[in-house]
Amino acid sequence: MSVAQLQHTALACCLRGLYSTAEWLTGIAPSASAEASDGAPAQLTDHLDPATLRGIALFNASFPFAILQLTDSFLLTPLSSLIGDEKSKQFALAAFVLAKAEATSPIARFVRYYSTLLDAEAKSRKSEKDEILRKLQDVLEGLEARQKDGYILFVHSLVCLRLKMKDRATELLIECVRATPLLQCAWEELIAIVSSYDKMQETLARLDTIPHSNPCLQYFKLQTAMHFSPLSVAQKHLSKLLSIVNENYPGTQLAEASMYYHNQDHPRAIELYSQVYAENPALLDLCDEYANALYVVEDGTQLSWLAHRCNSLDPYRPETCVAVANYYSIRREHEKAIGYLRKAILLDEGSSLAWTLIGHEYLEMKNQVAAIQVYRKAVEKEDINDRDFRAWYALGNLYQMLKMPLYALFYFHKATILKPYDSRFWCGVASCHEDLKNYSDALKSYKRALAVDEAQHRSGSTALIRLARLYSEMDSSMTIATNTDNSATLVPMHAGAAAMYYKQVFETRGLLEEAGNRAEVKEAAEYLVNHALKTKIFTNIDQCLEYLSNFEDTMPLVREFKALMK
Repeated sequence: MSVAQLQHTALACCLRGLYSTAEWLTGIAPSASAEASDGAPAQLTDHLDPATLRGIALFNASFPFAILQLTDSFLLTPLSSLIGDEKSKQFALAAFVLAKAEATSPIARFVRYYSTLLDAEAKSRKSEKDEILRKLQDVLEGLEARQKDGYILFVHSLVCLRLKMKDRATELLIECVRATPLLQCAWEELIAIVSSYDKMQETLARLDTIPHSNPCLQYFKLQTAMHFSPLSVAQKHLSKLLSIVNENYPGTQLAEASMYYHNQDHPRAIELYSQVYAENPALLDLCDEYANALYVVEDGTQLSWLAHRCNSLDPYRPETCVAVANYYSIRREHEKAIGYLRKAILLDEGSSLAWTLIGHEYLEMKNQVAAIQVYRKAVEKEDINDRDFRAWYALGNLYQMLKMPLYALFYFHKATILKPYDSRFWCGVASCHEDLKNYSDALKSYKRALAVDEAQHRSGSTALIRLARLYSEMDSSMTIATNTDNSATLVPMHAGAAAMYYKQVFETRGLLEEAGNRAEVKEAAEYLVNHALKTKIFTNIDQCLEYLSNFEDTMPLVREFKALMK
C-alpha cells in the first residue's frame, strides 16, 4: 500500500467523521511505502479530482486545514452544519439536512445513515431504538442491492450488530473490507466478531483476495493470532506488520505490548507499555491492560503512578476507571474498586473486563454467590464481547472450588475454545476429568496442555507435574507382560510413564525453584529414587540423591539407597 493510498483513505474517513480510523492510517503512513515522496503515483492521481489532490498536499502539514479547504469544493456545505449537530447530539436533524445532498454526494449519504444510527443509539427506550434500526436496515438493504459502497456496507454492518444479526454483519464486514481494504474501523469490528480459531481460519480464507501488503490485513492477523494461535505465529504477523508501517507509531507499539499481555508474559508487556507511555504522555489506550499486568506482578508503586496519571488525563474513560480500580484493589479497598468498575460499565456497557474484575473483587471479599452472579453477567449479556475468556475461566475455577466438577468442566471447555493456546484452561479441563475419574480424558487434556506449552516455548509447566502425579496415582493398575520364554509377569502399567514425566520435572528444577516450586522438585526426585529401588535400575539417579540430601525428612531414603548400592 502506498502512502498516497493511505492518505486518500484517511481523508475520506475524516470527511465522514471516522476520525479514529483517519488517525490510525496517518500514524502508520510515513514508512508504509518506499515510493518517492514527490507525489501520488500516476494510477492513483488519474482518478482524483484537483480538490482531493489539494487536500493530500496539505494533509501532513495541517489535517483540519485540509478538511476546511475541501468542503467548499466537494459541495458539502451542509457538512459544517452536521459537525455542529453532532456536537450537540442532534443526529436526527443532521440526517435530515444531509438527505438533500445524498443524491450527489457519497459522503453526505454515509453521514446521513451514520447519523441515523447514532440517533437510534441515543434513544433511551429499546422499542424506539429497535424501530429506527429496523427501518434503517430495510433502507440499507435496498441501497446495497443497487450499489456497493464500502462505507455504506460498514454502517449496514453496525446496524446488523445492534439488531443481533451477527452472521449478516460478518458477511457485510467482509464485503466492506474487500471494497475498502484500508477502512480500519471495519477491520476492528471484524476482529471483535471472530470468536474462535475455526472462525479465524474461515474469515482469512475469504480475505485471500486482499494483498498481503495491506497493513489492515496484517493487523487483523496479529490481533486474532494473539488470541487463537501460539505466540510464535503472532510474532510473525507482528514482524510483517512492522515491515510495512511506521514502527514508531504508538498503535503498533501497543499492539506488540498487548500481544505479550495476552500470552501471560506480563514482565515483557509491562516493559513495552512503560516505554510507549513514557514517549506519549497523553496516551490512554490500553492502559487497562497495563494496569492489569502491574496488578498481576504486584507492582503497587507503578500502578499508583498509572492510576493518578490516567485520572488526571481523563477520569471519564473506561480504561481510566479500570486502572483506578486495580489501584484500589491492590490496596485491599475492594468496595472502592467495585465502584470504579461499575463506573467503567456505565461508560462502556460492552466492557466484559469490568464485569469480570467485579467478580474477582467479590471473591476477594469472600462473597462467592455475588461473584458467580457477576461472572454470569459477563458471559450471558448480549452486548458484551463474547471473545473474552476471563469470566468463563473464572467460573470454571469457582465451581471447581465448590466441588462441582461438571459445571466447572463446561466453563473450562468454553475457555479452551476462546483461547486454545493457554495451558491453564486445559489443566482445568484435565483436573475436572480427574475429579470425575475419567482418567483417559484427564491424560489427554494434560498432554494437550503440555503440547501448548511446547508451542509457546514454556518450561516447568503445571501440566507436567500434574501429569506425573496422575500416572503415579494410577500406578496401582497392573498389566500382563509377556517374557521372551512366553511366561507372564505382572508389572505396573503406569510407573514408567510417571517416572518419565517426573524426570522432566526434575530436569526443569532451576525454573521451578526460581518460581518458588521447590516442593515439586523434591517430589520428583523422591519418586525417581523410589522407582529406581523398585526397578533396580540405578542409572542417572545420583543428582536426585544429591538433591534429597538437602532435606532432613528424605535422608532415610538416601541412606537406604546407598546401603543397597553397597
